[in-house]
Amino acid sequence: RDFLVRAGWVGFGAALVQLPGALRGKGWLDEAAAQDPNLTIDTINGLVVFIVPGPDEYSVAQGEKSDQPGALEANATEHLIANLDGFLPNPDLGPFNNDGTVPLSGAVANLLNSTAAQVDPGASGGPFPSHFSRLSFAEKAEVFRRIEAMPGNDDASRNIRFVGGILPGFTAF
Repeated sequence: RDFLVRAGWVGFGAALVQLPGALRGKGWLDEAAAQDPNLTIDTINGLVVFIVPGPDEYSVAQGEKSDQPGALEANATEHLIANLDGFLPNPDLGPFNNDGTVPLSGAVANLLNSTAAQVDPGASGGPFPSHFSRLSFAEKAEVFRRIEAMPGNDDASRNIRFVGGILPGFTAF
C-alpha cells in the first residue's frame, strides 16, 4: 500500500512539473500567473466542497451540502493551496541554486475556471467571484469529465488530463 501511495505521489509530481508548460501550450499560463489570489482561494473553496460538502455557503450553492462539518471547516483550502504552491521546486539556473517553488494553485484554479466557463458560461450558483464555485455539483463533475477527456496526444494534453484525474483524490487526501 505504501508503494502505491508513493507511486501516486511520484506520478502526481511528474504531471505537476509539466503543468506550467501544458498551460503555456494551451495559452493559459499568463492568465494563471496573473490569477488574483482571492480568485484562487474562491476557486479552491469550490473545489474542496465539491469533494467534502459541509453546511457552508459554497456547498449550499452547489446543491450538495451536509449538516456535518465539511472541507471548509477543516481549512482544506488553506492546506491544498499550501501543498500545491510548495510542491514543485523552481529549477536551478546555472550555478545558482534556489529553494523556491512554482506556485501551482493559480494554474489549477485557472484550469478549473476556464473549463467551468465552457460547461456553463452563465453560471449563477451564488455570489462567488470564481466561475467554478458558481457551478452546481453536477456541473463541477462535468468540469472534471471534460478535463479528463481533453483531446490531444501531446504532452500538454496528457498532463492536463492526468492532473484533472488526480486532483479530486489529492484534494481529498
